[in-house]
Amino acid sequence: MRHSSPQGRRGAMGGHQDRVLSLAQEMKPILLVMRGINIMPLRFLADGGVTCFAARSPLAALSAALWALTVVDALVEVRERAGLVRGAAEFSDAVFQIFFLMLVHHHFLTPVLHWRAAPAFADYLSDWKDYQDTYLAVTGRPLRLGVRPLASHKGAAAVAVPLLLAVALLLTFDGNNWHNTLLGLMAATFHAVIPSFWDVLGTAVVNASDTLSRHLEEYTITGRVQEVFAAGGAPEPGRVRAYRDLWLGLRELAERATATWGACTIHYLLCCVSAVLLNGFGLMAEATEGADANLLMASAMLLITVDSLWHTAVVCGAGHRMAASVGGGARDVLLAMRTSGESSPHRAHRARSRSLTTLQTEVASFLKVMQRPTIVTLYGFITLRLTLIVTIMDKLVTYLCVLLQFTINFRLKYRNHRRRSP
Repeated sequence: MRHSSPQGRRGAMGGHQDRVLSLAQEMKPILLVMRGINIMPLRFLADGGVTCFAARSPLAALSAALWALTVVDALVEVRERAGLVRGAAEFSDAVFQIFFLMLVHHHFLTPVLHWRAAPAFADYLSDWKDYQDTYLAVTGRPLRLGVRPLASHKGAAAVAVPLLLAVALLLTFDGNNWHNTLLGLMAATFHAVIPSFWDVLGTAVVNASDTLSRHLEEYTITGRVQEVFAAGGAPEPGRVRAYRDLWLGLRELAERATATWGACTIHYLLCCVSAVLLNGFGLMAEATEGADANLLMASAMLLITVDSLWHTAVVCGAGHRMAASVGGGARDVLLAMRTSGESSPHRAHRARSRSLTTLQTEVASFLKVMQRPTIVTLYGFITLRLTLIVTIMDKLVTYLCVLLQFTINFRLKYRNHRRRSP
């Protein structure tokens, strides 16, 4: 049975404001921001799909030029920050300068991870478009994910907030130049846009899950499930099987999100954790310096710590919502279908019904499928492990450099003090 609603009829008539957008079109503002900082080499197609940059396309040439500029910028920043670290008089100063060196690290490793994942993510977005087409064919209703306003808001915030911070840094700190300002702006945008990306993607999965749950709940032959059973009928087993296939497709899309973009995300989370630890060390050092402490620098390190913790919570929360949403609503409907079929006064008659037996088999199979936990593919697991090891080694080297610099500075101050003492 095909349902139609006023909203669906308006979309079928071609209203621009009601047209069904693919996931790529829904997430376009976020993806454009990610493309602007050179971590999402995707081109949008007229049919709602996406594809990677062609090797000799103007977009690829522009991206390569931006990447080259970033590398040159990073090399200049390494030279300048290394001099500042060598001349740092206090441990907190060295910690804060090392944090800016970590921003350089982002632009050596992060684009490599994201560019390698971009083709698989383009296929992932295309599979979402195919899923929306299948949903329309099975249910007769378009699947609207409804995350375009959220993506627009998140994309604008991911650009505006780093710009405001860059202006504040230029007006506050001495010695700033266009090199570290550009690098810091891109790194801050990277830190802001990845949680927004997962928030929008997780919301799209939740909305699709809720829509499928509502449609399964509304589906009957002549009315609601309980009314059909009370009348001595039963929903068509084939329709239940079709909804099970839709649900399996949605589960697969939710699982593939972690495998497709997981290496980039775990690297981002480790960067956030490193920022929390590194700036935590800096805050402790500032607290021990007494009157010599720089209040502005301590405030900046505190804000970076809180911001990194918040971003980590957003990314983890989006993954939890995706895993929890796929299954909750429809499980209640399926349990109601099974228990309603057993408690109706026509139970003896329906027990002999072949359609009811097939229906109960399909419902039981559906429930069994929904009990399976979300999985991560072997390739995704190996990629996450390798990225984890590389990033941890990188952070250990960073911390050792900080401690070594602290030891050198302390010994120099101790020698100078002994020379000045009578």
